[in-house]
Amino acid sequence: MRGARLFLIVLLLSGGGKCAAQGIGIIGINLVTDPSGIALTGSGTTAAVMSLGTVQAYGGTVPTGVTKNLNATSFTLNTIVDLQVTFLGILSPSYTLTAQLLTTDVINTWKINSKTLSTTATTITSSGAYGTTPVNFALTVPFSEAAGTFANTIEFIVTSN
Repeated sequence: MRGARLFLIVLLLSGGGKCAAQGIGIIGINLVTDPSGIALTGSGTTAAVMSLGTVQAYGGTVPTGVTKNLNATSFTLNTIVDLQVTFLGILSPSYTLTAQLLTTDVINTWKINSKTLSTTATTITSSGAYGTTPVNFALTVPFSEAAGTFANTIEFIVTSN
């Protein structure tokens, strides 16, 4: 029975930054709760936690700021998270943002801005503007996933251009 499966989903978001050349500046990234997204524990830091709580395909509720979409074989949870990217030092025109999962997940599909994540870095943007930028997070859970708790970490890396 698909609707009877319950999932407790926890996601640790972490951010790191690096400069293209040593000594030219410092780049920083913080993860922040978006006003229309899920509340992050540790908002405003480089390591925040998104807890999607106990969800199910049919019935139940999802956390405030999260939407659930059903299709024939799975359900998808969507929310928005803000990334604050700063740069101090010699002016850098933009940054490249990549994201990756720290643990392989061969069942569920994790996405940032419609780009599927794996344990290999995926470019989210190659010309990001400094400041606060919302990113769309989506997690698709197939009906074949066993009930239980699962978690993963998405690592964001920002590099000055």
